[in-house]
Amino acid sequence: MNKNKFKNFFLFVLLTLIVNSFSFSEEERLRGEADLVEIKNINNQLVRKLTGNVRFNQGESRIFCEEATWYESEQKVILERNVIIDDAQKVLTADYVVYFEAFMREEARGNVKIVDSSRTLTAERVIYLENEEKAIAENKVKIVDDERRVTLLGGYAEYFQTNDSILVTFNPVFMQHDSLGEEEIRITGEVMELAQNGQVAIVTDSVHITRDSTEASCGLAEFWRETNQIILRNNPRVWQSDMEITGDSILMAMKDDQIEKAYIINNAVIFSKADSIDSQIRWNKLTGKLMTIDFKDNAIEQVIVENQATSWYHLIEETQYKGLNKVTGDKISLQVSNNELKRIHIESKPGSSIGFFYPVEKPIPATELQELIFTDQN
Repeated sequence: MNKNKFKNFFLFVLLTLIVNSFSFSEEERLRGEADLVEIKNINNQLVRKLTGNVRFNQGESRIFCEEATWYESEQKVILERNVIIDDAQKVLTADYVVYFEAFMREEARGNVKIVDSSRTLTAERVIYLENEEKAIAENKVKIVDDERRVTLLGGYAEYFQTNDSILVTFNPVFMQHDSLGEEEIRITGEVMELAQNGQVAIVTDSVHITRDSTEASCGLAEFWRETNQIILRNNPRVWQSDMEITGDSILMAMKDDQIEKAYIINNAVIFSKADSIDSQIRWNKLTGKLMTIDFKDNAIEQVIVENQATSWYHLIEETQYKGLNKVTGDKISLQVSNNELKRIHIESKPGSSIGFFYPVEKPIPATELQELIFTDQN
């Protein structure tokens, strides 16, 4: 999960595309023409009806549709059938657009699509409330950024212009694609929020993250753009190959497009599958209050366990199972290469380091076996 990939998570600020994409200025009144123009008086109100090849110009904006109705006293304009609004920077298409000047509200419905040079927003309904400086996209919301290869899906999205925040609900899904269009990262949850002027993205409830062989789940995930950090809270779990990491919280620091460090804070546990030499599945285990994992090329290079550090490790030599080794201490450092433990170093106050070895011919105590029971919750 590299820096740029998660940095792009913040790109669902693209919802700002809907702001001002089809608003009308008070200073520049609409000028229109059509195949047929009718002026009627309905309930003492002047109504202009334009039908067939309707065209409006307003500043740099051009508007096309098949039918338009202009209620002058209500300050309302309705555009219908094959609506196209082009302001030279964005193009909006929809089945129906209505503008309430008195309420400062614009609404587009039916196959709504907003396109700029590299991004596209589609939804069944888009509303902009000028007084609230708030935009809403509803039903089958989809935002695609071709340049950054990002796609965001959801059932409902709100953009708040005053604090530059975005809320996406109803099965939101964030996807990052590679240059061939294949999915690289997928993030799901109940709610996605962009806050603090785009500096942090927050995903809450049933969060699930996948990238290649790495998966993660938690109740709350935070993505900090400026510091390039990912924080997983509320029962976080990370799976990578035959390894599971859990703790009260997990912080991942990114550097040079790769994970540089991971910190597992409080109740830190790592389960890793031991070498398979027979039909029996064995699990190694590390526990402690704080774990620091150093990565190189997205592979674990070193693990440091501090405060109540304990290691259970199955010893295998030349394809022969020798037994279980248990070590406790103030600090345990493990050097890893090619997913194999190469060196272990224990630091403790004099007399506080304890080690046990249970050879294959000696039964492992039930208490130790209980510690090594691994339940795959992936």
